[in-house]
Amino acid sequence: MPVKKPVVGVLVIGVLTVFAVSTFSSQMKNTPQPTITPQNVSLLNSEALLGITPQPNGDLCSFDPMWSDPSAWEDMIANPPTAAGIGYSMSDTDMPGTRLIGADTVRIEPNSPTTGTFHVFYAAAEDEPSSVKIRYILLIDEQQVLIDGQQLYAEVTLKSGQEALLAIAIPPFAPGIHDLIIIALVADELNAYGEIRTLPYRMSFVAGETFPPVEQTYQRLQPAVTKSQDLSYFTLGVHTDESQLSWVYPDIYKQVEGSLDFFISAGYMENEGRMRERGITAQPMTTAFVGLLEGQQIALSDGSDAFYAEISPDNTYSFIPISVDATGYTGKQELTILRIDYPRIPMCWVLGGGENYAFSNYISGKQYGVDFGE
Repeated sequence: MPVKKPVVGVLVIGVLTVFAVSTFSSQMKNTPQPTITPQNVSLLNSEALLGITPQPNGDLCSFDPMWSDPSAWEDMIANPPTAAGIGYSMSDTDMPGTRLIGADTVRIEPNSPTTGTFHVFYAAAEDEPSSVKIRYILLIDEQQVLIDGQQLYAEVTLKSGQEALLAIAIPPFAPGIHDLIIIALVADELNAYGEIRTLPYRMSFVAGETFPPVEQTYQRLQPAVTKSQDLSYFTLGVHTDESQLSWVYPDIYKQVEGSLDFFISAGYMENEGRMRERGITAQPMTTAFVGLLEGQQIALSDGSDAFYAEISPDNTYSFIPISVDATGYTGKQELTILRIDYPRIPMCWVLGGGENYAFSNYISGKQYGVDFGE
């Protein structure tokens, strides 16, 4: 499993596979719990949420010049940190008109479109396929955009030892803080557990020198199961009901008529023990969920394609009911659900730096089969 360092331009080599628990404690079985209070929403201030100490001179991020190293990609290919895997990168030097100001955070002039060059490299182990097929999807502020200005997604097949360059169209940003996320979905055979190799790249774009605060309305989730401090956390699950079973196991494809109904389960992801050691009081975390059908974004909530949730520290997991209108869909398709923690909060804040606490920056995914019939 790769470990992503909080630097721009240093490569992640290896394939990230997210294994979510498919069964839970049976104490909640057949006991549906209210999970969402729609009218109970919060507008959260990012700085207060993460307990950020302002930088000297009013700077947004701490900065180390070593984080911008145009030779990092070549060095990684020449001396990979692991024997096999998928490496990828897009640094500030790959995006004209950007300037690195902190870990995985760049500044750009408002309303100025640019382009990016995304680097990908594949090295196969002896027991792995000699080639790999990857689908790339571009999200801006949790919304899918045309990855190259023309296509919804790009697909690349790499042989072992081969490098590819993807042209990324970066649209103009209004003044403020924005997320650019490139999701790579490795084309493996669907399975009943929803396991998929998800390779996420995330960069914060700060448009302008001054900008309005980031505000987003989040649905406050009520825990289906509560936890005490420091217990293990639950990342992401997708279920056909609240029986705590995974999808339609042992089948792979869920039969759908009229509407595609399912539940997303997710819980609090921070390590409260480590936070206390650093004098940080645990606060509710913010999370966005994004859904895709055959690589195209679908709406997970009324009025917004993404579903935005606030998850309290005592939340082991909650169930989020989702209903998607199935009109116009036919045949067998792939449903992908992504979890993005702390959306549109600068990555230099989320990642910390030095001995600072690094907050959850997971982008995890699950993928299942859906059969809409003929």
